[in-house]
Amino acid sequence: MQSQREPDKARHYLDVLDAARCNGHWQEITELTRKVGKHAPQRKCLTLTAQTERRIAEVSDRPVTSSSATALSQLIPPLRAAAEKENTFNEDAFQAQICLGWIHSTVGDPKLALSSLPPTFDRVSDRLSRDGGTTARWTQVCIIKGAYLRGLSLEETNNMEEAIRTYESMLPYITSLAATFTNTPEHRYWTESLLTRHCMLSSRHVSANLVSPSISAVPPSRVLAPFRAYSKYWDTKSASNGGTLKAVDRHSSHLQTWAYYYDTLSVLLQRGTTQHVFDSRLQQGLELRKVEATYESILLKETKFPRADQANSQIESWVDQVMANWRVMCGHTWQDEDLGEGGKAALGRGVLEVLYRAATKSFHSTRILRHLFTVHAAIAEFDIATKALDSYFQILIKGKARVEKSGESEIGLDDDATFLATAAAGITVLCRYGRRKETERALGIAHIADNWLQKLQPSSTPKPVAKAEDVPEDLVDQQKTTKPPVPGKSLALGYYALGTCQSCWARLTYETALRPDLQAKAIANFRTALDPKFGEQYNVQFLYSLAFVLAETRDLDGAIAATKQALSASSRGPNTNGVSAIDFAGDGTEDDYNIDADRRGTLLRCWHLLALLLSARQNFSTAIASCEAALEIYGGRTILYGGLKLLDSLKDLEWSERKNILEVKMTQLALAEVVDGPEEAVNASGELLGLYTKLFKSPEKVAERVNSPPPDSNGTSTPRSFRASVLGLPSRKNTLRAENVASSSLQSSEAPDHAIEAPTISVTGDTASTHQESNHHSHFLVRHESKKLHKRNSRKSLVGIQRSRAGSPSKASTVDGSRKQVNLGLPIRHRHNRLRPADEQGNGSIYDNGSYASDEVGVAISHNMPSMSSSPSAVSDPPNPLYSIPSATANMDKKNPNTYPVAPNPSLSQRQRPQPIALHEFAPLAEPYFSPADQSRHTLTLLTKVWILIASLYRRASMPTDAQGALSEATTHVQSIETSISNREGSSAENFGTPGYGGLKSCGELWADVLAEQAALHASLGNVDQASTAYETALGHHPDHAAATVGLCNILLDVYSAPPPTVIPAIRIEPPPSTPTLASLPPLPSQQDETTSSNNSDRTTAPDRLSRLAARDRAYGLLSALTKSGTGWDNSEAWFALARAYEEGGQVEKAKESLWWVVELEDGRGVRGWGNIV
Repeated sequence: MQSQREPDKARHYLDVLDAARCNGHWQEITELTRKVGKHAPQRKCLTLTAQTERRIAEVSDRPVTSSSATALSQLIPPLRAAAEKENTFNEDAFQAQICLGWIHSTVGDPKLALSSLPPTFDRVSDRLSRDGGTTARWTQVCIIKGAYLRGLSLEETNNMEEAIRTYESMLPYITSLAATFTNTPEHRYWTESLLTRHCMLSSRHVSANLVSPSISAVPPSRVLAPFRAYSKYWDTKSASNGGTLKAVDRHSSHLQTWAYYYDTLSVLLQRGTTQHVFDSRLQQGLELRKVEATYESILLKETKFPRADQANSQIESWVDQVMANWRVMCGHTWQDEDLGEGGKAALGRGVLEVLYRAATKSFHSTRILRHLFTVHAAIAEFDIATKALDSYFQILIKGKARVEKSGESEIGLDDDATFLATAAAGITVLCRYGRRKETERALGIAHIADNWLQKLQPSSTPKPVAKAEDVPEDLVDQQKTTKPPVPGKSLALGYYALGTCQSCWARLTYETALRPDLQAKAIANFRTALDPKFGEQYNVQFLYSLAFVLAETRDLDGAIAATKQALSASSRGPNTNGVSAIDFAGDGTEDDYNIDADRRGTLLRCWHLLALLLSARQNFSTAIASCEAALEIYGGRTILYGGLKLLDSLKDLEWSERKNILEVKMTQLALAEVVDGPEEAVNASGELLGLYTKLFKSPEKVAERVNSPPPDSNGTSTPRSFRASVLGLPSRKNTLRAENVASSSLQSSEAPDHAIEAPTISVTGDTASTHQESNHHSHFLVRHESKKLHKRNSRKSLVGIQRSRAGSPSKASTVDGSRKQVNLGLPIRHRHNRLRPADEQGNGSIYDNGSYASDEVGVAISHNMPSMSSSPSAVSDPPNPLYSIPSATANMDKKNPNTYPVAPNPSLSQRQRPQPIALHEFAPLAEPYFSPADQSRHTLTLLTKVWILIASLYRRASMPTDAQGALSEATTHVQSIETSISNREGSSAENFGTPGYGGLKSCGELWADVLAEQAALHASLGNVDQASTAYETALGHHPDHAAATVGLCNILLDVYSAPPPTVIPAIRIEPPPSTPTLASLPPLPSQQDETTSSNNSDRTTAPDRLSRLAARDRAYGLLSALTKSGTGWDNSEAWFALARAYEEGGQVEKAKESLWWVVELEDGRGVRGWGNIV
């Protein structure tokens, strides 16, 4: 306690001494203490403490030795005595106490330091200024220094929790100090030292998962407090360049502290921790990027460019950490709104900038090149990604060659396991998202990987030797330089990549003889990857790829077995989606209910492939059940078609998952057409558009046209436009109501909170008949949707199966009195616009008591699949015109409503999120983030495919007006794509004919698809000339279009086989009877033959015969080229037409061979092509 006021001169020197101590000017301390002692002799404790601090600072500038420790120890007794005698000035005694602790800590005696220091520091300032005095600035520094020394001593005595509590108690005090106190070097140094130690301990506790609400030392809400407090003191321009012990205390490094900060944020991010630590994910992402930028600037500033024989391990570790964080933030649990402006695409470009800046501090770093390939591929910059991959392999192969030649390892080269994983990733990206050029590059990588695998797994093993002398010298040298074994998973990935590349090239190659060998090698490599010795025998992705190639080679038994094994393996793998039991490790709010999207997508493809395989086996009932099981992954009908709000798992779907869900729905429609005819498929196709609008954003043009009055129709009986017919708009008197409903339905994809009911079926008056020439396509087989031969008794077997599974027998409504319709598991469609009351709908389910044979499906299928019409919202809500499709059978039988059994209302538990399915751990590359323009092109391409499918259903259902309207919709979307390409890349044939990445069709191929369907519509109406013109135009857009080629060739062959036009002979006028002459006698037989031949030649003109021959030869040339290409080698229609061309040309043996090939293709063909599974 200060008892008297010092004179002004004494006060002046006290202030100067205080300032010198705060600024670390220890060379001025001796003179200043002399002046203070002269003008304020009562402050002996203060002057002695200052002199002692000067001695400690001088010793601390160099390593402490035994002599210097002894010298410091001699300063302890007089200082302790002065502190004990000081009863007037409490601040002087406190400073002496801190100085004693400093001495003990410097000489390495933490226990004596703890005994000298106060037990707490959070209330010291209040106690010293209790009498109203002003606390000196050096006292403020001593409070922080004393807390730091006490915490450091507690750490040295292994009392970490108490040390953390000591550091934690000082955070409020540090943040409450005014800027005038915090602007001195010593204050900044001791504050940063305390915060650095606190940050280090917090980082270690978080990394060791020791921080949770049950540990009071560091609660989750305070785990980032020291880091955030430290960041307030950071300033790159005015960083502390002075202060005591700067060269000695290693933990005062700014770089290390920011590294602790970034490490902690990374651990929290990778554990999925947001609750209790961050207010939102947006705040978490912003804080991470801010710290990342600061740490990067310091790291790059302090890191020098290495020599050729060196590697910057710190830089490479840094980019590994950045990539790990990027994978999490661009994963399936984070959304674009969590990342701020730009979303995941902007985050990926920011990571690219980090990688390129890191490359300036490295020399030929294969790790950075590998990361560059990954990120460039992730943002759909495949050209640059391929260049990075080429550089990676070039540097790595040369480096490995030098290592093999010299026998000395090189720093910075990836090991064999990483090389194989990178090769597998590169091949997967190039084959899955690339085009023909990229696939050719993948072949080169596959060749490198194949050579590498042969080195890692030699075919022959060394023979056992009996004596040491018998060991070959090369084997002895090999044992000296033995490499660590490559993990089995890496080898399996290598063989899987080889199979992927070979199977992809087999689909694209023009060499017919090479295709079977490629497929056989692909199957062999897939089986090798599934070898149990590699530990990947239950890998779902591997099994699916094997099943797909087996399906392409028409090995249905092997493909079904592999698919069933993949579905069974889905329940064998460990559950990697669970969260830690410790609350701090994860939130436990999301991943508990979600399957990993990559494995979820693979599981969906497996079910879809199984459905197509079963349809090839004519087992349509189980194929339908497989489609339902595929949709059950995403919640089934309640989620995809019902009125519940979309789950997170549905809103967060990748684009490929959305497309595959839509493809499964298309397969359901194909099965409906095969079993019940195109009329029933048309009735169910309204759900296809409804599902599209739920999975994708509705195009703006659709909304504008729905809200616009429908124009007059050119149909035959009902004055309704195609728009009104397809979208189910009511008559003009209900136009306003329909507009309101349509407007609300269009917003369902963005705000799907309201219930979406089962679409109603509107009646159309389109009853136009189909006209065909008697000889046109007379050689064709009778086919359904897939133009595949089917057994007609399969319908009866399906009826029996479904009736046996039904809870009660159902009445089957009839179309023609004899053919019975069957519930295919598709949503129930009604015959009238008015919905039936809920009590009139059945409560049975066709899957209630059903069971499947062991040879049909290898895993369990849910038998409680709710139907759309069973949900309450389907009755109460107004009809949704966007999802309505005109009924093809609405005016065939208006007396018998649909009385099929309906599944019961799902219970509350059934409406919850689906339970997670444990799949084997396999982490393929994330789906690329395409630009908004590319995303729009992908979406419009898929919508065009949907409209073309609907047009084909209308055509086969004898509804040409609606079919033409659907083609008009498809044409509109193709025009939009063409306009977009023209605006972005320019109007040129090359741009319009170049396909996009990710399996995206070229604009020319889309025009060919539309024109081919238009030609088929003309042909069904008997307009052969218009059909031929449309086919010719389609081939002009895309010369390799299979459907257009086959359709045109059939017309050309019809032209050749048509009977020649007959010339009507002139009426001969008999001359009057006269005496017979030589000319009037009957001709001889030889003369009669000559006369007949001459008459025939007269009847068939030379130009007509040449035209017919040219038509036949052109058809043969087109079909021959198509069947050799990758788009037509397995096209049975093309081979059937080629057989006909052979037959017309007199090549009977070749025709027989082609027909046998057609039979083989048809035996292994599903209702849709295998390529529809993306």
